[in-house]
Amino acid sequence: MKLPIRFILIFSMVIGAMAAEKPFIVVRKAVVEIALPGAHIAPRWSPDGKHFAFSAPGYKGLWLAAADGSSLQKVSDAPASGFGFQWSPQSDRLSFTEARFKNMRRQNAVAVYSLKSRTLQRVTDFKAAMPPAPQWIGNDQILLNERKVQKAMRALNGSAPRPVAFVRQQKIYIENPADPEPNILTPFPGKDYLNLRLSPDGQKVVFEVMGGNLFVMQTDGGGLTDLGRGYRPAWSPDSRFVVFMRTVDDGYTFTASDLWIASIDGRVIQPITATDDHLEMDPDWSPDGSKILFDDLSDGKIYQLIIEKR
Repeated sequence: MKLPIRFILIFSMVIGAMAAEKPFIVVRKAVVEIALPGAHIAPRWSPDGKHFAFSAPGYKGLWLAAADGSSLQKVSDAPASGFGFQWSPQSDRLSFTEARFKNMRRQNAVAVYSLKSRTLQRVTDFKAAMPPAPQWIGNDQILLNERKVQKAMRALNGSAPRPVAFVRQQKIYIENPADPEPNILTPFPGKDYLNLRLSPDGQKVVFEVMGGNLFVMQTDGGGLTDLGRGYRPAWSPDSRFVVFMRTVDDGYTFTASDLWIASIDGRVIQPITATDDHLEMDPDWSPDGSKILFDDLSDGKIYQLIIEKR
């Protein structure tokens, strides 16, 4: 029986619209086997996709492993070392802040770990003040003081420094080496911004507003887009999508959590997990775009979602 041409066209349009609304397909979910007792959280891919680093509950300690979970290395077992760590652009080092307690008072220092030599070097002394999360502005230089960013960028001696984005005093700062002054943005005056992340192409930022939603914005302040409720976002390698978690809690503990993908214009808002017995959290997109790494609070394991685009 031949179908009318009009029916075929309508059917094709419906299928096309469904694909546009849900452009990603989850091919497989796989646990990453790690030979380390206890729960694991906050996995983050290296820029070359060959390794990932992760922490333990409460962000105590920092470890790294090959992409399949093998070749485990302990970076640090210090408190807070798993919070806000960053990979160097060439994936050969990790920078992080570690804490210690002296006379019942907390002190903090910035350290760098080398994958090749398996050695740790503290690049600041322990101090009572909390330093900002260190950011790499080149493979051989990290930003330790946000107020001296332009000086640090010029000190790279001809190499190509990367733009950086950070929050200070309820303002978003975009530092670009091509600009003489930082671009200071206040999309929601008087609000606090959380989990700010600069896109791989350096043109956009994604951030949470405390007590509000998840937003994407161009680094010049234009194109502000509300993505709805969302937390702990991470960019796709092509800077066109973000993956994030949506959680539910009872005021004390998480009762539900799933992962979602959104396009930067907000036209795509797609769930990629939908489970009642798992708490998928802390997603991170692989550099080749084919995998999303995350932790599951319900069992303490790290998983990979293998994804494809329609």
